[in-house]
Amino acid sequence: MSVPLAKLVDLYETGFSLSEVSDLTGLPKTTIRDRLTRHGVELRSRGGARYEPPHEEYAKTAFMYQIMGMSTVEIGDHLGLSHDTVSNRLMRHGVEMRSRGESARIRFARRPKAQP
Repeated sequence: MSVPLAKLVDLYETGFSLSEVSDLTGLPKTTIRDRLTRHGVELRSRGGARYEPPHEEYAKTAFMYQIMGMSTVEIGDHLGLSHDTVSNRLMRHGVEMRSRGESARIRFARRPKAQP
C-alpha cells in the first residue's frame, strides 16, 4: 500500500500518534517512523501532543450533552467515540458533568410509559 508522505506528515503533525497513523493507513508503525525521520520530521516523545478536535466538535458534543440531555454513551455511539473520550472532552472544556442521580432521572423521564 502506497501512502503519500504528505498524508503521513499531515496526520502526524495534526497530533495523531505513530500507532494511530498506522491504524489509519494500514502501514507498519516502523515504516511510518522511518519515512518521517528520513524526511526530517521531528518525532515527539511518547505521550506527546494528541489530536485536538476543532472547536465545533466540542460545541456539538456540549450541545448534545447539555441541551439535548444525551448521555456520554449515547453521544459516543452517535459520534463513533468511547464514552470516556466524550467525558474527557466535556470536562476539558469546562462542562459540568451530571451526577449519577441526575443522569438516572433523565433516563427515567425518557423511558416510554407503560401501557395499561
